[in-house]
Amino acid sequence: MRQIHDTSEGLDADALGLAPALIPVAGARLVCHGDLTPWNLIVGERWLFVDWDGAAASTRPWDLAYSAQAFTLNNAAADPQLAAEALRAFVDGYGADSDLRAGLAEALPERTWAMYELLRVSHRDGVEPWGSMFVEGHGEHWRSVAQFVERDMSLWAETLGVTE
Repeated sequence: MRQIHDTSEGLDADALGLAPALIPVAGARLVCHGDLTPWNLIVGERWLFVDWDGAAASTRPWDLAYSAQAFTLNNAAADPQLAAEALRAFVDGYGADSDLRAGLAEALPERTWAMYELLRVSHRDGVEPWGSMFVEGHGEHWRSVAQFVERDMSLWAETLGVTE
């Protein structure tokens, strides 16, 4: 993920003809995949991320928050200590500095709730495929995961080395 972010620095999302981000964030200046998650990763001799149709301008903390949550905090029934260890390993593997870790700690609950809200509002407004996904179990999943992320924020912040 770090290599993807580093490689995309300086790219212009408008010049590339990319659509606006599905879930936009203020200060977006980095072209990001937007969905670097386990369900878009093919592991083999080479690791490949697929499903690039959501690539758009974003920020490192916003994109990293979604991926870190999806890879490490995506099971609301998980033991928080084990989830924290996985989060630490993911962020350490990214090579996040202290500023990015602080931004990530702040972005984790906001980004997770944003996914739930995308699905909820899409269902309300009849926007597909997100509206159907909301009632097919994705809405409940994201709500419970957002509550899990929010509930244990002090643990995630401690894990990331963020002090107040």
